[in-house]
Amino acid sequence: MKRRLSNRTAQFLVVFLASAGAALAADDDVMPSSTTVAYGDWTQNCMLIQMQKEGEPQPGAPQRVCEVRQVLNAQQEGGEVQRLMTVAVGKLPESDTDRLVIQTPVNVALRSGVTMRLGEAAAQPTKGGAVSTVETEGSEQILLTYMTCNQVCIAEKELSEAQMEMIKTAQAASVTFDMTNGQELSVPLSMKGFRSAISAAAPVN
Repeated sequence: MKRRLSNRTAQFLVVFLASAGAALAADDDVMPSSTTVAYGDWTQNCMLIQMQKEGEPQPGAPQRVCEVRQVLNAQQEGGEVQRLMTVAVGKLPESDTDRLVIQTPVNVALRSGVTMRLGEAAAQPTKGGAVSTVETEGSEQILLTYMTCNQVCIAEKELSEAQMEMIKTAQAASVTFDMTNGQELSVPLSMKGFRSAISAAAPVN
């Protein structure tokens, strides 16, 4: 089923909408309202959008779509801080299934995919701060497949209830992916605030 969105939704939920292959609507008459709430090292991002199904002349009633997200940076030579990775969890419109979506740089080895490791102890990076590429062991892992690459590469995984519960209860996590030069990066991911963010009720329209 093809989905169409207002142009003003393009910068919000970019992880999920890009991976879903959503097209932008031609009209731009509706101004969505958005909210961002911080929970520890995660943020809940919500936006009021309208969906237009294929074959229907008008968009449906506005609905609020939310995701929880953490952005991780890396410190380059010379001290410059650059965005390394974005991790997001949420549901697509009209779906009851949670999806894990990770954005990485474009110079990655696509066939290797992305691995999220969940464990009981690891270094916890500060939200928005630079993180180093360190190896973090985990007792469970979730493998994501790359779906598309443009300015960033997007890998995703539809989560089972058991996998979602593992993420909620994890005390620590890391995300691992391979670069095209053969280097493997394992980036620590803070789980502080994730359960609160994913469990928080969406704002009232």
